[in-house]
Amino acid sequence: MALTPEDVVKKEFSKPKGFGRNGYDEIQVDDFLDEIVVELRRLNAENDSLSDKLDDCRRSHGGDGDATMAGQSKTTAVPALTPVNNAAAPAAGGSSDEDKAEIARLKKELETSRTELDKARAPKANEAADAGQDAASADLTSARRDLQTAREEAKNAQAKLAEADARITQLENELKQAREAASATSTQPATSETNAGTDAAGVIALAQRLHDQHVRDGETERDRLIGEATAHRDKVVTEANTKSEKLLSSAKQRHDELLTTGQSTYDDLVKRGQSEHDDLVKKAQAKHDELVSSGQSQHDKLVRTGTEKSAALVAEAEQRRTSILSDLETRRTALQAEIERLKGFETDYRSNLKGYLNEQLRKLDEKQQTPDTKA
Repeated sequence: MALTPEDVVKKEFSKPKGFGRNGYDEIQVDDFLDEIVVELRRLNAENDSLSDKLDDCRRSHGGDGDATMAGQSKTTAVPALTPVNNAAAPAAGGSSDEDKAEIARLKKELETSRTELDKARAPKANEAADAGQDAASADLTSARRDLQTAREEAKNAQAKLAEADARITQLENELKQAREAASATSTQPATSETNAGTDAAGVIALAQRLHDQHVRDGETERDRLIGEATAHRDKVVTEANTKSEKLLSSAKQRHDELLTTGQSTYDDLVKRGQSEHDDLVKKAQAKHDELVSSGQSQHDKLVRTGTEKSAALVAEAEQRRTSILSDLETRRTALQAEIERLKGFETDYRSNLKGYLNEQLRKLDEKQQTPDTKA
């Protein structure tokens, strides 16, 4: 798991066990320093990879200025960090909170720089251009919808024109029927010939007038509807084409502006990120050297102090050893005297016990012999 500045700041070491030992546990400090070394090497590798990718990106864009910056990027690559010697582990115990806070701040600044560089590489310009194109597409769709509405209105006008033609056809049929009726009346008897002729002529004249009037009205309405539909269609088509061309031109111009702005912003952020990266690397390397030097100095001081304390403890232990051996010798002499006394007591006790037992055995024998004699 990658180390974070909070891990370094919040890291705590336990005190070493044993009399006369100060600082922190050397094993824990060594393990934590090994983790820091692994993390620093990973960061160096990641920085090298980012520098290579940046050089590739600049080479793909071409230009003398980019080539110069790429050369500078290679020359300012992060120097390799030397592994931390475990012998200097006690120095970590003496590092102050200020050093830890400074390391955390440097790592935080490096992380911020990397974040800004990643944001700069995001295709924001393309997204904005796509948004402009989407808006233009929406406007073009609206224009097409208006054109479709105009076409529907023209279709309705044509339907009305068809109705007018049907009405004219109907009137023509009625006129034809009237003429047929008039010809039929011409075959009636001569007595009613005068009145029938008058009625037929009136009906024919009326039908002809109605036919001519309806034909004129139908043609006028047809011409009016066709003219209105054609004018509206031409107007809508012209407006849609004009609006579409205007929107496409605006979207293209906006796309070019956003692309230029995004490229310029990207280049500025890349330059700023590279500069901040180089500054942070220099500060981190200087801080690393300072911490290593301070740690080595504290390590030497602790070694000298430990050596002096060790010599004093050895002398004190030797003196205590002599005193304890003398005391043990005195106690051994007293114990040996007590052992000799106990041995004498044991000899006397054994002798008395043996005499007592012999006396009891003798009495027991006498008792056994006495009954036999009486018998």
